[in-house]
Amino acid sequence: MLYWRFILATAVALATAAAQEFTGDGTGYVLGTPSSGNCNFMNVPKAVSTNYVALATERFAQTAACGKCIQVRCTDDKCKGATATEVLYVVDQCPGCAKDDLDFSRE
Repeated sequence: MLYWRFILATAVALATAAAQEFTGDGTGYVLGTPSSGNCNFMNVPKAVSTNYVALATERFAQTAACGKCIQVRCTDDKCKGATATEVLYVVDQCPGCAKDDLDFSRE
């Protein structure tokens, strides 16, 4: 597990050089398994089974986003004062989402 956290942190750190920041709405959804998303991964680390995300089709970019890690933070009034962030693994696209919206794993 520690090995995966290190890789995940490294992936996030490497991605920040070209990071984009945007604000949108998030909704929860459930995949049978993270490998059943549009990215069609054969195997994913166990942590991905509860920390996955689907990007809007426009940001998904025909699978170019597959396997990327994104960092999210709640800015809703319900989260007022919260500073915690989550790192999520892109495994799917969300055709019904507006450009800056995300579908999150429910866990």
